[in-house]
Amino acid sequence: MRANLNSLTIWKADINIGIYKVSTVSRCCLHDYKYQAVISFSYRECGNGDSASPQGCIIKFILLARA
Repeated sequence: MRANLNSLTIWKADINIGIYKVSTVSRCCLHDYKYQAVISFSYRECGNGDSASPQGCIIKFILLARA
């Protein structure tokens, strides 16, 4: 079922922003709180002069909607 982007309520682990790191989202939590995955994506972030390799700077996220 396609989500209606105009009516989505997006959540985060702290219930404020709406993006979860993939590793923090479990099937049990998706079920318990009736979340639906909207899209998953990767974000490249290296801050504060981080010397990590580019591969180490990619953070995977999943965007969720409250069902």
